[in-house]
Amino acid sequence: MDQTPLPWEYLEGRTYEVKGNKTVWAKSRQSGWGKRQATMQFTIFADGIARVLPLMIFRGKEECKTQARERETLRYDTRVVVSFNSKAYATTATILRWLLKQLLPELGGLPSLLIMDLLRSHRTKPVKKLLKKNDVTLSLVPAGCTDIVQPGDISFNRPFKDMLKEEIDKEFEGADNNIVKIRP
Repeated sequence: MDQTPLPWEYLEGRTYEVKGNKTVWAKSRQSGWGKRQATMQFTIFADGIARVLPLMIFRGKEECKTQARERETLRYDTRVVVSFNSKAYATTATILRWLLKQLLPELGGLPSLLIMDLLRSHRTKPVKKLLKKNDVTLSLVPAGCTDIVQPGDISFNRPFKDMLKEEIDKEFEGADNNIVKIRP
């Protein structure tokens, strides 16, 4: 299992502005958690069969029951599980919920190996206890080694981010021909 942050902006040397504007303001926040809009979590099985839906974690209150949230929920793609928390990343509660509702039911009690990175929520006592109780061996990828030994970073997170950037570019370029891409 691996997670990838989805930032608010994909500037990377370009910005978008309405055609005809004489001034283009481009400002990017400092890198890090402040740029995170959401987190996408993928679970890949060794045999390549997709058994667990991707988990999309947005910033917000999990228990929100407003009409606006209910209308929004109807628009979610059924091929993705959506979750909310105040930080838009995988907290211990998020990981425990994912284990109980998604991963463990698919494992069917079989001894298993789960590879995750060293994110704090992946290695808390409640997570370790639940995994041990369900005969799941936890393998934590050491810091600085993720791109070497974590297959998710290379095999699906990078291609996913590249495809997402392409789709965002297409959306902006097709928006009423009123938006132009500006490269420095």
